[in-house]
Amino acid sequence: MKLGAELKEGVPLEDLSADFLAKAVAIKDNSPDTVIANALAYGAAYSQHDDAKAAEYLETCLHYSPYAPPNMRQALMSDAGVFQARKRKRIDLAEQWLAAMPGKIEIPWLRAMMEAAILEAKGDIEGALMQLEAIEKLVLAALDRAPRERAYRSLLKWKSELLPQVAPTVLSEKQDAKS
Repeated sequence: MKLGAELKEGVPLEDLSADFLAKAVAIKDNSPDTVIANALAYGAAYSQHDDAKAAEYLETCLHYSPYAPPNMRQALMSDAGVFQARKRKRIDLAEQWLAAMPGKIEIPWLRAMMEAAILEAKGDIEGALMQLEAIEKLVLAALDRAPRERAYRSLLKWKSELLPQVAPTVLSEKQDAKS
């Protein structure tokens, strides 16, 4: 309940109470609560660039995902694809997660997130940024304030990580054009 209150207040995942996260993930049973607790811990670890912990929490989420609602299972699939592409540079596994995504999904940007991560892993940073711009429009049109703001902050952070990789290319192209 404490973590839920923090989320409703708009606390970023990386700033959720570490003590309450630890208590929440300590319980593993065949319930959606296990998936939710580990998903929150995954989000916090991912945001803090603790890839080993993030992978552990994501694996737990995926293991217990049959007990989660369909939209959460779809989000976990997207997270797995993004994680494989961005953190592990395993384009093959990310593409497998993308292919496994159901045709009809409840959260419209989940497939596009995996596509952006795959583009990034392939070195197409400009393509990834264009995909993130499209996702941003979908996120901003979302109805629920707290999830919309969390997704939007995450997108902005991702874009800020990619922009420095594009800027030198754009600058050198402009200089070449002047010559």
